[in-house]
Amino acid sequence: MLNTALVRPFNICVRANYSLLPQGESGSASLDISGASKLRDVTFRINSSRVEWVTVALQTITPKSRDLRQISIYLPCYLTAVGTDVRKRFGDQVVGEWLDLDRLLVRFWESHSIRPIFARPDGEEWEEGDCIGSLLPETTRRGIVDLVC
Repeated sequence: MLNTALVRPFNICVRANYSLLPQGESGSASLDISGASKLRDVTFRINSSRVEWVTVALQTITPKSRDLRQISIYLPCYLTAVGTDVRKRFGDQVVGEWLDLDRLLVRFWESHSIRPIFARPDGEEWEEGDCIGSLLPETTRRGIVDLVC
């Protein structure tokens, strides 16, 4: 029998293209991390504008994941362009996926005090007017998101 006192919290790093993820019963992308009871950090590396799979994966985190301290999301460069109309650029479906993620991140803040980290892969500084504020309006309005280079 495994002594759970000796099991250290661990990290999960997900690098996936939306189209490569397995499909759930509803036809949406799914990634189940509910079995990770000692989960401490979750990192997602997004390769497209689609984020439904990130939201679905985060929704599988159970209350027994009390060690969870960090959610990090690395974005492709084109998602951080300045001065773009996100609905025109990405479409209503993609913007809806981001708004769902936004609401879920607010719930993680309220229940676990987790400030999500969003990172630009190019090392460039975030600028006023980056479209991340349009994609995540509530987390940015509340100031509960950390934008790093």
